[in-house]
Amino acid sequence: LSDVEAYVGFAATLDETFDVVVIDGRKRSLCAQPAKAVLSERGIIVWDNSEREDYQPALDQLGHEGFRRLDLWGLSAAGVVESCTTILYRDGNLLAL
Repeated sequence: LSDVEAYVGFAATLDETFDVVVIDGRKRSLCAQPAKAVLSERGIIVWDNSEREDYQPALDQLGHEGFRRLDLWGLSAAGVVESCTTILYRDGNLLAL
């Protein structure tokens, strides 16, 4: 496997489901479907830097697949630019959103 394939498919190698999956790193869009595949029925996806235009098609696709989104805006860790972290969730999620 290439480094990208190993990175994107890592969660699936754990053979379990998760209540929280965090998408952060250089290949966020490629991680969207693998993240969904390992998500428990009540699970949520936390997507960092979701304001970036490159990520919108993958975020939109998750929306078409029944996920709603809660956008949380604030200063980035460096504190000089505004950034967004998005929580993607479905009915019955662990946060009761």
